[in-house]
Amino acid sequence: MYFEASLDTFSILLTSVLTGIILIIVIRNIIAGLNDLVIVFFTLLMVILLLLPLLYKINGYEIDSGKLIIDRVAYKIEIDIEDVKKVELLNPDDMEHSSRTFANGGLFGYYGKYKNPKIGAFKMYATQRSNRVLVVLENEDKIVITPDNLELYHVLRKMVAI
Repeated sequence: MYFEASLDTFSILLTSVLTGIILIIVIRNIIAGLNDLVIVFFTLLMVILLLLPLLYKINGYEIDSGKLIIDRVAYKIEIDIEDVKKVELLNPDDMEHSSRTFANGGLFGYYGKYKNPKIGAFKMYATQRSNRVLVVLENEDKIVITPDNLELYHVLRKMVAI
């Protein structure tokens, strides 16, 4: 079963504005001529800063062969459902005071390592700031995902309860 993961409005706006700014800078630098090493370096840096987050973008989530699969552009993350201890639906209050410890906060999604007072340290593979589902593993690792359709939450709960 595949579950879509759409970007929220903030992420769409942030991604669009930053992509536009970076493209304007890159095109301007190319038109001006790439004859200065500093301009070449700066142009390449801008392209890398745009493409790197794109590789980590979440496309969706899948449940297949006893695994929860986080579908990303560059690679998929597979979690054995046997390793899932519990699944919870998070309230907006549960995410208050979250801070990024090594994460992206809106460019092509919200992903990386976060922490907050209620949940503690967790990894987030999200595309929106709603429909947050907390997956707690047997080793106490915590993962937050955000499917468009909360049917994923219900399917996971049933599978974990078995």
